[in-house]
Amino acid sequence: MGFLLLPVLQISGSRTGLLILGIAGAVTLAGLVRARVVPLRRAGLGVAAVLLLALAVWPLLPKKGNVGAGGLAARLAAAARTGSIEAVATNRLLFWRGAYDVILEEPLSGCGLGGFPYEFPVRFGREHHPVRFTDNATNALLDVASECGLPALVLALAAAIPILVGAFDAAFSRTRIAVVPRLAGAALIGFAIASMTGSHLRFPEIACLAAAVAALVLVPGSSEAKRDPDFVPPRYAGAVLVAAGVVASLLVVLPTRAPEEAFRIEPWQGLYRPEPLESGGFFRWMGPAALRRIRPGETSLALRLRNGRPDDLPVTLAVEVDGAPRRGLVVERGSDAAIDLEGLSAGQIVRLSAQPTFVPAERAAGRDDRALALMVLAPPGSRRP
Repeated sequence: MGFLLLPVLQISGSRTGLLILGIAGAVTLAGLVRARVVPLRRAGLGVAAVLLLALAVWPLLPKKGNVGAGGLAARLAAAARTGSIEAVATNRLLFWRGAYDVILEEPLSGCGLGGFPYEFPVRFGREHHPVRFTDNATNALLDVASECGLPALVLALAAAIPILVGAFDAAFSRTRIAVVPRLAGAALIGFAIASMTGSHLRFPEIACLAAAVAALVLVPGSSEAKRDPDFVPPRYAGAVLVAAGVVASLLVVLPTRAPEEAFRIEPWQGLYRPEPLESGGFFRWMGPAALRRIRPGETSLALRLRNGRPDDLPVTLAVEVDGAPRRGLVVERGSDAAIDLEGLSAGQIVRLSAQPTFVPAERAAGRDDRALALMVLAPPGSRRP
């Protein structure tokens, strides 16, 4: 049945899907051999046939292709011919490095749930070199640790490990258990291994599918051992879990006790990642509002703004310094404007509020659901505003 998925994988170009299918098939075969449902000789012949088929198909694969895009055959051929782990990983090594940086800097709280794609370009550019792309940490463990801290990772592992133990028990059971829990255990193992090279479990449909597979592991007959009728769960297990959740929540909130902590990484809040301009230089989109903290030694702030909306609407910008209004302005479609604020002192907060906003996904195909208002241009010679 797995071979019926190959056309779908080819169209989607998903190497992760092929990885899950391959791992689940290998685990299922190993479990059936261990349970003596499939003779070892027959399993060996099947594996040899698959390898021979792969060798026969290899010369027929596309000679040109892109590792990061295209059909599955073209991507696999391009990855095999590059001979470079970095090329095959498609920036994953950089995301992992960035995630380790976040964990070392904020081990208890992380950078905030869902914050890594926004923090990565800023932090990585500060610590290593500028980047023009971003993504999640592309590893389930690093995802949790970098965004929610090491306490959250411990709690996540405490929930996931018992389920994976059940998956291994079902997949490699020596007894002739029902086929559904055995296949579900193999698929769950595939999900677990594949999640080490991607952030696919973040997508709701993938997360629901993994949860449904985990539930099938618990189908009656999936465990060799029967439940002990005399077993009594730990009396204080519930209280310990609740207390652990409360402590973890406090540890996450603790770093936000001081307002200036919000600007510890950079002086801006409310700007998206840097993007290149066609004419050279960089800009960052701002949403409905953005905050800029005045750093020590600064007494003025000069900003260049551009109305890059896809329609003809002007954008109205209101400016406040520590809650006191300053002169605002209106930026017409396709034009630039400048803000020059004088008489500032360290620690003050400049607030920019812009209306109306637009959502790119509502005007063109794509998944960009950000609410955007104005482009904040980087000063000449700078890598970001």
